[in-house]
Amino acid sequence: MLSERYDAALVFAHQLHRHQKRKGTEIPYISHLLSVSALVLEHGGTEDQAIAALLHDAVEDQGGDAIRQEIRHRFGEDVAAIVDHCTDTDQIPKPPWRARKEAYLAHLRTTPDTARLVSLADKVHNARTILADYRTVGEALWSRFEGGREGTLWYYRRLVEIFAAGPCQPLANELERTVAELERLASLASPRPNPTPEEGAMAAPAPQPTTRRWNRADWLRGYTSLTEERDYWIDDIEGNLPADLCGTLYRNGPGLLERGGQSVQHPFDGDGMICAFDFTGDGRVRFRNRYVRTAGFIAESKAGRFLQRGVFGTQKPGGWLANAFDLQAKNIANTNVAYSPKKLLALWEGGKPYALDPQTLETIGEDDLGGALAGNANFAAHPHYDRRTGEMVNFGIEPGLSSTINLYTLDANLNVTAQHRWEVPGFAFIHDFALTDDYAVFFQNPVTVNPLPYWFGFRGAAECLVFQPDRPTKVHLLPRHGGRMRTYETVACFVFHHVNAHIADDVLTVDSIAYETFPSLEPGTMYRQVEIEKIAASQLFRFTINLKTGASRRERLLERAVEFPSVHPARVGLPHRWAFMAMADAPTGNAPLQGVLAYNTHTGETQTYSFAPGGYVGEPVFVPTPGATEENAGYLLQMVFDARRGTSGLAIFDARNVAGGPLARLHLRDTVPYGLHGQFVAK
Repeated sequence: MLSERYDAALVFAHQLHRHQKRKGTEIPYISHLLSVSALVLEHGGTEDQAIAALLHDAVEDQGGDAIRQEIRHRFGEDVAAIVDHCTDTDQIPKPPWRARKEAYLAHLRTTPDTARLVSLADKVHNARTILADYRTVGEALWSRFEGGREGTLWYYRRLVEIFAAGPCQPLANELERTVAELERLASLASPRPNPTPEEGAMAAPAPQPTTRRWNRADWLRGYTSLTEERDYWIDDIEGNLPADLCGTLYRNGPGLLERGGQSVQHPFDGDGMICAFDFTGDGRVRFRNRYVRTAGFIAESKAGRFLQRGVFGTQKPGGWLANAFDLQAKNIANTNVAYSPKKLLALWEGGKPYALDPQTLETIGEDDLGGALAGNANFAAHPHYDRRTGEMVNFGIEPGLSSTINLYTLDANLNVTAQHRWEVPGFAFIHDFALTDDYAVFFQNPVTVNPLPYWFGFRGAAECLVFQPDRPTKVHLLPRHGGRMRTYETVACFVFHHVNAHIADDVLTVDSIAYETFPSLEPGTMYRQVEIEKIAASQLFRFTINLKTGASRRERLLERAVEFPSVHPARVGLPHRWAFMAMADAPTGNAPLQGVLAYNTHTGETQTYSFAPGGYVGEPVFVPTPGATEENAGYLLQMVFDARRGTSGLAIFDARNVAGGPLARLHLRDTVPYGLHGQFVAK
């Protein structure tokens, strides 16, 4: 039975919240506190927990630390501790909504069971009330909440996932049912139209087409690990192979996506696997794949489980305690390749490259480029090639409160011939750069990092990135032969990949694939759960900066979601007419990549080909036709996962007639997981 302490708590709670009402209603707030307390008692809670339920919002809403001390004095340390665990924040003013909720979700994962029951009861009653009000007032409901429609639904789905792993399953199941019904009703409502952006402004996620031509289950099947290493002549070829296509296509990407029954949290954490397509020129193609034998790959293969953390959230077994203060991420060598006759480099921007034999694909070992990569220096995964000299230019970043960009020039044998370094203020997360005749152009995305969840084992390093939309994107021009860095600003955005850049009449022009925000998964979310259609689309933009005045402009060139761009190598650093990229099937909205697109920058013309509904694609690699003078004279080589066959393959397009479909399709015997980048080496 309840004692007089509960009576006193009820009176105290009413005194504190006497003038407070439920959001958007005239209902006294005490009704919520009574309901939460009742749920706690109905599910086996103690008197201390029931009292804490009455007072769970007191510190946050009614006086901060002074009320905390009063609760401790009146009802004891145990009640005060539960209230503390249920308190979102006691800061005045409150921190931004999203940051506050993310911090609370992270805290919930380690909250004692005594407090979890109270928090769960609170969230169940809130969800029930939201659902009931939504059925009554419809879409107008979301204006009551700081997070709006999408933020509120996101928050409650994350709560469901956290409470599902804890005690009191009947109440956790009730939360799941309530939130699922809320999501169902919300999905039936018509989305509110997006505001028309001003010229150059980033677009919000575009409305989805009424009919989509992709299937989530089919798309995810393309993330099937290829555990075997193959070597065979491809015997299933549709169409005719071009006679002048002679050489080797090397592709890199994550090939192994689970160990010991545990999946990676994000495909970017998968072990690197090199695929090679050898075109003999006489109508035959040989396929091979080999894993890069990094130190981490060898050790984990022997152990049969993950031994190191992944940058994008994959954790070692054992929970946060097993991961806390283990700050050495595994070099997975899974992003790109760089070729020389004596060695093929497997690149990953978080570490040193690994060298492989370009003929056999056997791993030689980690490569410090003749000592140029000393200590913990890393080497990025997006080299670019000087069209005049054939030299390779690449970079590496030493992150910190201020970041160091190291710029490397390498000859045809991948020997470093020049190296320069610059300091840039703030944290720099940069995946790619653009090359002009005189400069390396870097976009410093407006992100910062909160390392605490990473240090304490709760998140991967990339999950700790925080996009700052109120800060500009910095554009750094680094003289390729050394000298003073020049810095400009443009509107906030996030760029993974650049198409090309050039300078003419003191105006820098950069074509890039830009995102409205950092396209990450919510911390703790497995990649197979992501709702890609709710993520802002990647779109083709043109940035221009007057190098004399600093004035900048941004223009969206394509509405369609696109990624993995390329141009003719002879146009690097010059104005280009044609750009090639992978595309989503629908002309608006975000979705998996399902086709290839050629874009004419002079006319705005596009040529497209889609493998929808059953095909899902990766990067198209442009291979120039030897001796041709037309900028788009060449072939596009694109990996395709064919859901109907359940296998992957390679499609070959005439780049001058993309809309005409593939000249040939090479069907493999297995699924090759969606890769990242590659390079064609002509014989």
